[in-house]
Order: sequence, then structure tokens, then C-alpha cells
Amino acid sequence: KELKAHFARCLALVREAGGCVVADAAGRVLAVATGEVTPRAPLQHPAMVAIEKVAEEARKRLAEGWRWLRSQPC
Repeated sequence: KELKAHFARCLALVREAGGCVVADAAGRVLAVATGEVTPRAPLQHPAMVAIEKVAEEARKRLAEGWRWLRSQPC
């Protein structure tokens, strides 16, 4: 039941966004993206844009973690 409800929420987000939704197993939305494929930008479809958003957030969190780690005394 819970998994079905989770997928229903994600599907509703996809319909609302008109693109792609990336969510984790807990149901937290990690990225919502739309995209427009053109000859100059063939990889700008919604899934690729969403993946890039998730990757960018991961890079930010990693950088924050390294800054915190370096600030700690040994």
C-alpha cells in the first residue's frame, strides 16, 4: 500500500511538472525538472536535467562536508 501511494504521489508530481521527478525511497523529492531538446542541446530532456540537479546538490553537500571536516581539530 505504501509503495503504491508513493508512486501515485510521484506520478502526480510528474503530471504537475510536465517533466521528470526524482524521489528517494523515503518519498522525498530530490529534483523536479522539465527540459527542451533542441539540435544544440540534445541532452536537455527532463530526465537528464533532473539527474544534473541531483548531482549538483550532491556536489554542494560534499563541498560543505569537506569544509566542515577541515575546520575540525585533529
